Amino acid sequence: MKMTITKSFDLGNFDHVSITGFLIPCGLYAQRISLIEIFAKHLKIDMKSVKHSPIDKVMELFVSIIAGCPDNKTINNRLVPDKLAALAWGQEQFADQSQVNIVLHRVAEENLTELEDIYQDLFRRQGLSVRQSSSQPLVIDVDMTGISVSETSRTYEGAQFGYMEVREKKAKGYQFSLAYVGEKEEILGGLLDPGNTHCATKLPDLTRLIEKRVGRPPLRRVSHMQLSPPSAKKRSSSQGNGPEEDTATRGRQEI
Repeated sequence: MKMTITKSFDLGNFDHVSITGFLIPCGLYAQRISLIEIFAKHLKIDMKSVKHSPIDKVMELFVSIIAGCPDNKTINNRLVPDKLAALAWGQEQFADQSQVNIVLHRVAEENLTELEDIYQDLFRRQGLSVRQSSSQPLVIDVDMTGISVSETSRTYEGAQFGYMEVREKKAKGYQFSLAYVGEKEEILGGLLDPGNTHCATKLPDLTRLIEKRVGRPPLRRVSHMQLSPPSAKKRSSSQGNGPEEDTATRGRQEI
């Protein structure tokens, strides 16, 4: 007697399971600090909404970075199936990676300024450095590091040849200037420039960024140290104006 046994299997419903569980507490914290609302308040991307708004797609890109996606195409495998994580981030389901790519191409120059406004708003609400008493010194580190790219690629906008410390040689890429408070593990901001940018040229911009984040030091005055060229001193002496005061010394006294 011949007997046949047949087994059938159904795919279970995994909507209640998160592939990357840590995205859930991150999403709940984002909702608690009104992160999504802050993005919606400041960021205005010229793009219509169908199932997902432009803000939804920008937040999804932000979530993909947290989830460790090496590229946008990984979104379809790591984020789109994770409905539980999407709910924690205020969405029914994450959008397809193609939709995220579209919103990236719609970002205009004015949107970059809006992203800076978002960071400033968040820092004012959640930053640790702004809460420190003005009677205590706040140590801020500034640094510049090179980010190299493929020397044969033409798709990296603004990349130039310059010295890259990591590779210890001249290479094509960018220079990234960073201001941060090491004691509090808090980043104040950064500046991305072509690879041939020298660190000395970015110090004024970093100073303005630091003062925007944490305010101007109480004892600092709006003054600049200037060095008079030797020819100017000679002309002043020859005209009978008396001994020329060292401009550098005067500048140091004013700071």
